[in-house]
Amino acid sequence: MRLFIIILFLIVSTTTLDSCRKVNAISSEQKILFQYSYVNYAWGPNNQGFIIDSEGNLLTYNQPEKWNFPDNASKLTQAQITENLSYCNSTGRKV
Repeated sequence: MRLFIIILFLIVSTTTLDSCRKVNAISSEQKILFQYSYVNYAWGPNNQGFIIDSEGNLLTYNQPEKWNFPDNASKLTQAQITENLSYCNSTGRKV
């Protein structure tokens, strides 16, 4: 019984200590953390939304003249993302 308690203690302590490591879930190349978009073509094109960038800045967009939408594989290139960010307006708010 004592051996069982020692083994259990070792397992619990190693899993607890292992979980304390800091892991960066965000790549340094990632520019957008969150994006909300509203697109509607019912009474003419409507494209608006907001973006939270990697620094926590809140950016908005409303009917940009040119906007890069994801392709059939739901992907955008880094250049397209940078171009979309250039069409956004800063709100001066941070998250």
